[in-house]
Amino acid sequence: MDLWPVLGPLVVVLALGTAGLAAVGTLFAAMTAQLRARELLFPVLLLPAQVPILLGAVSATQAVLLGQPLGEVAHWLKLLAGADVVYIVIGLLTFEFILEA
Repeated sequence: MDLWPVLGPLVVVLALGTAGLAAVGTLFAAMTAQLRARELLFPVLLLPAQVPILLGAVSATQAVLLGQPLGEVAHWLKLLAGADVVYIVIGLLTFEFILEA
C-alpha cells in the first residue's frame, strides 16, 4: 500500500486535531490550576469540550486512511477548524483574566 498520497491529507487532519486538543486542554488547565479539587474538576470539564474535536479528528482520519479525498470529509475539517478557532480565540482573549483569578 502506497502511503504517500495519504500523507498530505493526514498531516492536515492531525495538525487541526492537535491544535484543537492543545488549545482546549491548555484553556481548561489554566482555569482549574488554582482550584483545590483540580484533579477531579479538570477531566470533568475537559471531556465534553473535547468531544467535537475528537469526533472530527477520528472521523476525518478514518476517511483519509480509507483513501477518500479531503472533499468528502470537508464537514469534519470545518468542524475541526471551527473548534480550533473558537478555543484559540477564547484562550487568547481570556488569558490574563484566567491567570489572575
